[in-house]
Amino acid sequence: MPRSIAFKILVLLVFLIGACAGEDEVEPSPTSLPFSSTTATISATTTTLSTGTTTARTTTTTEGVNLGPELVGNGDFSVGIGSGSPTGWELNAPGDGQRADRATESEESHVSFFSPLGGTDQWPEASSQPFPVLPHRDYRLMAEGRTFTDGSLFLALVFLDEDGDEILLRGIGSPAIGTSDWTRVEGTIESPATAVSAYVVVGLPVVSEATDGDSLSVDVNMVSVQEVMGP
Repeated sequence: MPRSIAFKILVLLVFLIGACAGEDEVEPSPTSLPFSSTTATISATTTTLSTGTTTARTTTTTEGVNLGPELVGNGDFSVGIGSGSPTGWELNAPGDGQRADRATESEESHVSFFSPLGGTDQWPEASSQPFPVLPHRDYRLMAEGRTFTDGSLFLALVFLDEDGDEILLRGIGSPAIGTSDWTRVEGTIESPATAVSAYVVVGLPVVSEATDGDSLSVDVNMVSVQEVMGP
């Protein structure tokens, strides 16, 4: 699902906003709950992809709420052949030396993103196939990641209107993973008024100022989107 240069610039802006949480923090919902010790703290960011406004809101966790059916197909990347793209996903590694590969470890699959630091503003990423959503509904967006080097996890929903045009990107920041243990990040995102479908973008932000090393990497073994049905 290729995206325009302008869209990639907007994604970069989302990362930079998330990295400056102290300056551009989105006000949490009054129903926000604290993260457990195994969940990374994240900040929400919004980028509007076309004219118009949004009343989207974001909380940080979905403890104690009822969730609807899973909307992401092959969210555990288990269906696929070799290191090719998992079924229902498009992997993209446009920069020199970057990689985005499906891997299997201990009979469990994940996607690995890698990038050397350089003069690129392109990121290795994976995009899911679109799935139906309803307007003005809360959706829980979750992923599990790990890294053996420096690396953050970019995670966002891109909402589409009835014509299939991208209208809004809502991310949950780009938290640094910083551990070889699988770490869960999640957030609750409200869909805009004209949303008909959405897809997930998950990847590795390449920002040279964010690391003292010479490369960045992150693995992802689970991506999930579910409607929040209520307490």
